[in-house]
Amino acid sequence: KKEFIGTLGMVNDITNRVNSEIKLKELSEMQTKLISIIGHDLRSSISNVISFSDIILTDLNTFPKNRIQEFINLIKRSANNGNVILGGLIEWHKTVQNKSSVQFEHFRLKETAAEAIEQVILLADKKNISITNNVKESISIFADKNMILTVLRNLLSNSVKFTNQQGEITIQTTSNTDIVKIFVTDNGIGMTEKQLNSLFDFMNIFVGQGTAGEAGSGLGLQICKDLVERNNGTISVESTIYKGSTFTITIPIRKNPELKETNKDLS
Repeated sequence: KKEFIGTLGMVNDITNRVNSEIKLKELSEMQTKLISIIGHDLRSSISNVISFSDIILTDLNTFPKNRIQEFINLIKRSANNGNVILGGLIEWHKTVQNKSSVQFEHFRLKETAAEAIEQVILLADKKNISITNNVKESISIFADKNMILTVLRNLLSNSVKFTNQQGEITIQTTSNTDIVKIFVTDNGIGMTEKQLNSLFDFMNIFVGQGTAGEAGSGLGLQICKDLVERNNGTISVESTIYKGSTFTITIPIRKNPELKETNKDLS
């Protein structure tokens, strides 16, 4: 019996070691892929800034004012794109470094959705895109509020990026006694089947440009998947090319003994 227990312990130790090595290998591959994507996108943005700056400086005295203004706008767009890419990198790094720091709390989902909308409303206004918060007042969840806020902000930002002028985005929910489903829907340009299949695969990150030339490294959706899963939830997407996309987040209802309130909005 002792020999069996000892052997079992040794097998568990080897299994844990192998799993750790696999995770380290996956992380190394992710980092390599990340450096490749970020390096390419950042180099492109910086090259644009340098090129347009050189053009202005070379022909500053001969260019008409409206032409200079055009180049300055292009420089600003390239700089903003680089900033977005760096922001995604920083946010991804934070999620990797804080794997265990999930702080569960009880909160109203509609208020968190409103906060997420507020954080992207300026981007939406620039494209005359409306964002409607249809989350039901009674919906409440027990999860990490900051993580859910980050997920909603990223999904909304993504929808704004890939939706045309005067488009529409909505957040709505359904729930029962076991789960809450959050739907972020837009009437944007949608995705092909190939794009959908690689959307949450880090090793095949989809890199694209928004409808106004916005940068997209694909990191935002990777972050969303990671944060949702840390709250024991799932994330999925349905999309039709040229018609729009719907991202669905499913979060289980966690029991909090201090709370008597339950969700009653059945799907």
